[in-house]
Amino acid sequence: MIKNTSQNIISLSLYPESNKKSRPVGKEYQRKKEQNVFYREAKFYSVDEVTEMLIGAGFSDLEYSQTLFNEEGVEEPELGCGKGSFVVVKACK
Repeated sequence: MIKNTSQNIISLSLYPESNKKSRPVGKEYQRKKEQNVFYREAKFYSVDEVTEMLIGAGFSDLEYSQTLFNEEGVEEPELGCGKGSFVVVKACK
């Protein structure tokens, strides 16, 4: 998570819960979760859950970008969410 407090902008990077079980990247993280020092204690949230938390905390103007569609090679990010295994959310307060 990157937070710019001077402009009240927050950016979150996540591997959504909904993709954790269905996409190759998510399946790999789930399989190795207990052995990984970073993901052992991690909680994966869906984009809907993160959106709800941000709005509940007073953030607005949410923008989404996504990537990791095929898990092969370099991919350009696309606006929105729902297809990619990696999502970035930008919100303003």
